[in-house]
Amino acid sequence: MPKISHHQKNCLVTDGDCFLKDLRLPYCTISSLRQMRVGDVFELMDFYGPPMFTDGKPQSASASVERVRGGLRFSALWMLHVGKTKLRGHMWCSGFVMVLRPGRKFEMVKETDIGHLKLFVRIIRLATRLADMAKKAGDKDAAYKMRPLITTSVERLGHYIPFLDKIADKPRR
Repeated sequence: MPKISHHQKNCLVTDGDCFLKDLRLPYCTISSLRQMRVGDVFELMDFYGPPMFTDGKPQSASASVERVRGGLRFSALWMLHVGKTKLRGHMWCSGFVMVLRPGRKFEMVKETDIGHLKLFVRIIRLATRLADMAKKAGDKDAAYKMRPLITTSVERLGHYIPFLDKIADKPRR
């Protein structure tokens, strides 16, 4: 969780480098975020895994950053039942807005969005952990498609990841 400090206006400010380190994103991400125009969207990740029920549809995980008037909207969804998330398999982080300030600082618009920030960081880190597991298992394609990245490349989005079948529990009836 990034270190949050209080600003003189009673708003929440966090250091961008610590925030990116928690998200396991590269240092150059802030420059990409600054270049975004209103309406631009970066899909950090978007992939599908095994269904929870035998007759169910594949579950998904996704995260995105959208440039809106007045800041950046972060949103994420995790519906995969793999790993340690079995007890809390469904996580959803609605779009909370942060403003990118000079000096590589992020400012939260609402103080009540701190819970959404924690969920967003958790979802991104879960995807990063799964990508690392796939890489260690030798599945570089799955690792590439699951790792959260800021890129305009769309060929890595929206794929079913067979590697997740190996580590997931059998579907329920």
